[in-house]
Amino acid sequence: RVSGDANLRNLTGAIQIQRVGGDLAAQEIGALDVQAVGGDCVVVGATGALAIQRVGGDFHGHSLTGPVRLEGVGGDSTLNVAGGAIHIRTGGDLGLWLEASDGENIRAQSNGDVMIGLSQNANADLDLNSRGRDIKVEIAGRTEEIEKKFHHMVVGEGSQKISVEAGGDICVTDVSG
Repeated sequence: RVSGDANLRNLTGAIQIQRVGGDLAAQEIGALDVQAVGGDCVVVGATGALAIQRVGGDFHGHSLTGPVRLEGVGGDSTLNVAGGAIHIRTGGDLGLWLEASDGENIRAQSNGDVMIGLSQNANADLDLNSRGRDIKVEIAGRTEEIEKKFHHMVVGEGSQKISVEAGGDICVTDVSG
């Protein structure tokens, strides 16, 4: 337990934290398992599994190798993930950038808008649910605007199942965009 902020750097083993009362910053770490963060959480360079039950504020993750499991983020979330399964629930907007298409399932739920960035070699089977009834797809130089709640699409061979539920709008683009 940490009553204030916590800053973790250059730790290679598995890390378990019950609760951080303030903000959590972790850089160049192995696996991380956290029950609760009261404030914001930033993770850069995680080479192992990342599992966080609750984040009171925003979550920002960069250079994550997965799998990633974020059960409840109160604010906005942005993630850049190199591979592995992903499960995320966020109260605000979600930006999810996928560096590779490795066949692992992805499930994302957001009360706000969602931006999904796919790699150029993506092989994705996408189920998109937008309560805002506005889905935009910008792939391979083409743009399609879909004004409906549900949309299903396949990119490449479709080997990676991606399920997205958004309270607002959804945009799917290729990373080169």
